Amino acid sequence: MRVALILLPLLIACHKPDPAPTELNDLCGFLYTHAQDEDPAEISEGVDNLAAWLDAHPDDTVGDDGYQVNNLDQETLDSLDDRERSNANLVGGTVTTVSPYPVAGLAEALVTADQTQVYPDVYDSFTRTFDGDGDCFVTQDCPDVSFTNDSVANLPLGITVTTETTGQFRWVDTTEGKALVTRAWLHDPADVNVDFFKVDAQYFLTVTFDHDDGATRLQATWADAQIIGLNVPDGTALHMLIKSFKNSDEMLYAYVAAQNGDDTDVPADTDTDIP
Repeated sequence: MRVALILLPLLIACHKPDPAPTELNDLCGFLYTHAQDEDPAEISEGVDNLAAWLDAHPDDTVGDDGYQVNNLDQETLDSLDDRERSNANLVGGTVTTVSPYPVAGLAEALVTADQTQVYPDVYDSFTRTFDGDGDCFVTQDCPDVSFTNDSVANLPLGITVTTETTGQFRWVDTTEGKALVTRAWLHDPADVNVDFFKVDAQYFLTVTFDHDDGATRLQATWADAQIIGLNVPDGTALHMLIKSFKNSDEMLYAYVAAQNGDDTDVPADTDTDIP
């Protein structure tokens, strides 16, 4: 018995983490769960597996409808903060876009730039407060930084959404170099200006990694959102959120092009019709 007790700490120390999933359905939740692990092994493997899956399925996540993914675990939600949360009504989806600029060229726009300038058609107002040094993170001299966002955003159908969001940026080492992983969540249900649209909870994941001559960006969200009293198909609320991600990336790339004096036309998708 004494030998077993002596060996137990060694066995625990030598325990290898479970391998990261290889399918997108499970990868998004895995990456969200492990985004802030002290040991980066699982998140690094997860990003590599994500890149491999997207290489093998280049057309599956680029449409306006996105790609539905599995729910977040309740244990993951419980670990975020001391607020009571539930995964019961969450629906998850993701969409990817391709940037002509590498991750390092996007970092300043994503992290420290005025987000009302980066996304002029999205935000009426946006304030980001860092718990740490945002500039140090952009230059990759700091591995991570936490933040709080207070924003007023516009969605189709004349919807204005006011939210307070907490999250973290993190640099992750991968086989292709540094990836930028962002995890965030709403503090409370969103304050919406109309009665027919509700967002009671929302969780965000973004993974940006170098690919070919630019970068690939995956954005995922899990939302408890609904449109009430309107004759629209099931899933329309999630579709609106996914479509807004795609539109915002086109604004991001246009902003970076302007900052770099790039004359390349980066078209903005302004189609806000809801099928």
